[in-house]
Amino acid sequence: ESLVEAGAKIIQIDEPALSARPEELSEFARDAMRIMTKNLDAYFITHICYGAFEFIYPQMLELPVDNFDLEMSNSDLNLTKLFEKEPFTKDISFGVIDVHNHVVEDEKTTEARLERALQVLPPEKIWVDPDCGLKTRKKKEAIEKLKRLVSAARDTRNKLE
Repeated sequence: ESLVEAGAKIIQIDEPALSARPEELSEFARDAMRIMTKNLDAYFITHICYGAFEFIYPQMLELPVDNFDLEMSNSDLNLTKLFEKEPFTKDISFGVIDVHNHVVEDEKTTEARLERALQVLPPEKIWVDPDCGLKTRKKKEAIEKLKRLVSAARDTRNKLE
């Protein structure tokens, strides 16, 4: 409530363990998210770390958030296979940068990841981002990874126009 009162229009609620503890998706997680978002005028994102999504998808789409921030690259985009079976119906912050290793992706890799996203999701639903925070990367690595992300997003946007 304080964030909305201060003018925040976009609020992210991290729920990193949800895919690792699927039994909590039912009432516990849904009730907690409803309590946090109810009657608040903001766009809500939740970040869920990689895990056993096959046990919570598509039920997770019932959470009262607008956008799911998901680690896609670290899992070789495996979630896109689930999206082919059952369409993803909300916005998604789609990780095109793997923050769990020191390798700076080349432009072809980041663009290929984004192109895969576009095979299963409409472009207006995709927010391009790193898998997770860059806290474990050295400053130079983080900057280079973000440059690749921006370049892939820009090049892909240009192809779509």
